[in-house]
Amino acid sequence: MKIWFIFFVVLGFSFSVHALDGALKKKYALLLLTDDYGILKEADLARYQKKMKYEKFSAKHDGLVYWQCFPRDKIEITLKDMGYTAEEFDKTDTISDILLTAYKEPGVKHIYVMRRAYPISAYHEVFLRWEKLMKGEKYVCLAGEFISHDEKINDGVKIEENYWTYDKIKTKKGSNSYFVEH
Repeated sequence: MKIWFIFFVVLGFSFSVHALDGALKKKYALLLLTDDYGILKEADLARYQKKMKYEKFSAKHDGLVYWQCFPRDKIEITLKDMGYTAEEFDKTDTISDILLTAYKEPGVKHIYVMRRAYPISAYHEVFLRWEKLMKGEKYVCLAGEFISHDEKINDGVKIEENYWTYDKIKTKKGSNSYFVEH
């Protein structure tokens, strides 16, 4: 009985050491724009901060990657067939993009796009991987580089769209990055 108790105490301690506590949330407050819901670890944030100097987020900070986490039921994932082929790829396969659209609040969208278009056969595998990663999860965290902010009026309602270049997706199940991680 004692051994099981020690095992669970050690196991619980090992998980808490790697989770973001108050001090870590403060340390990385500039690149974590929302709550992380216990998904992110220090390594997820330190990876970006060591490369760039962060300031309070604004639309002027091109080149910086920020994390945001959203309820899963507020995220749409779309594999978009762009309807054309490209010379550098198989001419029988059309070019595509993956869009992750997160609805933060009514009228505010965060749209994550891939760094470049690829044949639909290549992105289909990524699309399925991300669907599996998000299935049954309560929250999903996305890292991306800010691209642009657009505001428009649609049927008398103000719509705010924030575009991001996708870098990484993470849930409690695991993660997937556009780049190979070292």
